[in-house]
Amino acid sequence: MEQHDVEIGTRRDLVLYRIETSKNDLKSGASAPDFVVSYVV
Repeated sequence: MEQHDVEIGTRRDLVLYRIETSKNDLKSGASAPDFVVSYVV
């Protein structure tokens, strides 16, 4: 069960990281939100 919690925490950190990088990509004119949405789902 602990390992499962750690896995969820790591995934959440990764998702947050993807969101941050997508914001940077948006500033650069790239369309990353679609990738983030598909990753979260």
